[in-house]
Amino acid sequence: MRRIFWALAVVALLGNAAAADENDLSGGVMITHAPPGYTYTSSLDACGDWETIHDVTECGDVVARIDTESEISSVWYVVAAWDEAKAWQGFEFGLGDYDGVSSYYFVASGSCVPDGVIVDKIWHDQGNWPGPNNGVAVVARADGWAGNYQALYWFAGYAYGEDLLPLAANPATENAAMIPMPGHGGQVVFPPSSLGALGIYTDGVVPCPVSDTGACCAFGGVCTVATEAECTTSGGTFEGVGTVCDPNPCDIVWACCVDEVCMMLSEADCTVLEGTWHADRVCVEDGGDYVCPPDDADDPSWGWIKASYR
Repeated sequence: MRRIFWALAVVALLGNAAAADENDLSGGVMITHAPPGYTYTSSLDACGDWETIHDVTECGDVVARIDTESEISSVWYVVAAWDEAKAWQGFEFGLGDYDGVSSYYFVASGSCVPDGVIVDKIWHDQGNWPGPNNGVAVVARADGWAGNYQALYWFAGYAYGEDLLPLAANPATENAAMIPMPGHGGQVVFPPSSLGALGIYTDGVVPCPVSDTGACCAFGGVCTVATEAECTTSGGTFEGVGTVCDPNPCDIVWACCVDEVCMMLSEADCTVLEGTWHADRVCVEDGGDYVCPPDDADDPSWGWIKASYR
């Protein structure tokens, strides 16, 4: 019970630095996904099917390539993804330069709007959307989108020739961006860190969202997920970008006594030094030095913990 208490106490000391912020839309990507074998019909509910049929929850699930025969229609999506769930009010993007109808002929398209959300504005650049060097912007009136790996837009058409359909900035605004919810974000738009591309009879481009967080090891082997700056500011040891807390990579360190010398070490390191490891105990400050805690010592002092992990 005591160990659990001190683990919780250290988490409180670290604070909420690593708490997720669903309104921070930085670091996201826009990618394409073409579900294999998914074809277009006039009764198709592409957006509804995204929620019920297409199970895309991570970058490894994405298929950015169409290989259907020319007489078979295909359906594909533009998807917003981050390393965690987000909330946003709108988006804009474009299609870059490709060979047009000689490689892919569009027959239908539309924005994927959550149930109950009212779209206030949809802009199509130059009126010939969808097509090469053209773009779209969609903004909701109040409520918007939420989640991760969410479909923003869908397209249906016929593939005719090998090509790469790149996502790009909307030419009307020169932006590809996510639009934050009102009152959040501190800026007008958040450009994605990368844009994907759909391959027609060739491999597409799938830029995965990259997290800048990792496992942060604190006192007593407590692991939290934080950025490197958050971790070091809180006095922890950053294990590297992309590392996780399950399994826990952190050494559990407590007082290790080698003769009269006290060091905060893991049990394994203490054993190597032929010391005595005192679980749930910390070294005791004595005139600027740290000495071994007596067997009947009280719980470790907050003063030592705070001094060691500032």
